[in-house]
Amino acid sequence: MANGTGLKGSSTPLWTLVGIVTVRYIFLPLLGVAVVKAAIHLSLVPSDPLYQFVLLLQHALPPAMNIGIFPIRSPQKKVTFYTMIKAVLKTKNVLVVFQSF
Repeated sequence: MANGTGLKGSSTPLWTLVGIVTVRYIFLPLLGVAVVKAAIHLSLVPSDPLYQFVLLLQHALPPAMNIGIFPIRSPQKKVTFYTMIKAVLKTKNVLVVFQSF
């Protein structure tokens, strides 16, 4: 692996990373809750709670990634694993926000 890549370092500016994480873990889930709630309010979505829950999960979970394609000790596998762990906490928080409206 080239110098300056992976978990040991990065050539990406800090504020770029902060922006990506902020959008991915804060703004997109909130936008998803707003879209689902607006669709419910406009009667575009059936009143089935399970259907609404599935719509909400699309915004709360990480994108589909195949963790098995990376070598066993690769930095990409670690990042993917920690993204999945973070998704558990984020999903709980999004559900709390969804239920509070």
